[in-house]
Amino acid sequence: MTTAASLVFHMGRAEKLLSRRGVEHYFIGMTDVLEALAKSPRLPRYLAELQRLIETEHQYRQRFYEEMSASQKAEFI
Repeated sequence: MTTAASLVFHMGRAEKLLSRRGVEHYFIGMTDVLEALAKSPRLPRYLAELQRLIETEHQYRQRFYEEMSASQKAEFI
């Protein structure tokens, strides 16, 4: 898993595991992460990786909905 993919996975997982108080702390930490990313000379590389991840997710979601029939109950997670 690439650094950006790993970061996205772990941040998403962490968000689900945190309590309400923890979520507030998480978003404060998220601001720090975003500030560090904005200052990084690697930002274009990170953005490209994130865009690739978003596009892949979009393709999986689209394929999922195309394969579902009206009689099926399913949710894309």
